[in-house]
Amino acid sequence: MFTTCAVPECTDKVALLGPLAVTSDRQRQGVGTALVYAGLERLEHDGAARVYVLGDPGYYGRFGFVPEADVDPPYTLASEWRFAWQSKRLRAFGSVCQGTLSVPRAWLQPNLWAP
Repeated sequence: MFTTCAVPECTDKVALLGPLAVTSDRQRQGVGTALVYAGLERLEHDGAARVYVLGDPGYYGRFGFVPEADVDPPYTLASEWRFAWQSKRLRAFGSVCQGTLSVPRAWLQPNLWAP
């Protein structure tokens, strides 16, 4: 659910959240919320400074995610998805990262970043 990533020229530890899905018979029971909060807590404990997500701002905004403008996803997003690229700061201090998120090979599939 959380993948360690990097932003070139940035020393902060960062991660990518996704994908997250809960089976239909378990939705609206707090399972997804619990998974996200537990993961964010673990990342913070492990020293991550920021986490990125491509997802519904209405959902991820509840956890403190905001639109991301300084770090780009690995692929250009369709204009209707640009608002869905978000990040959450886990530490009050850290580097100002700019550039493109570097992800593991499994994430280097254009269809993962397209509508």
